Amino acid sequence: MLEQSSPLQVIAGLCAILALVVAAVLVSGCASAERAVVVYTSVDQVYAEPILEEFEEATGITVQAV
Repeated sequence: MLEQSSPLQVIAGLCAILALVVAAVLVSGCASAERAVVVYTSVDQVYAEPILEEFEEATGITVQAV
């Protein structure tokens, strides 16, 4: 049976997602015509998806969550 994550674990996971997205953007550069990043996340989809969607809207960079 899956254990329920504590709020602190969820926040830590969300911070990790954000850090990965920012790192991917910095590493990928801005030279390509299509801007996209792949984000590997261990956080539940219900927590990660809203953050990734907001990032897409704010930056125009496509996020592919795995």
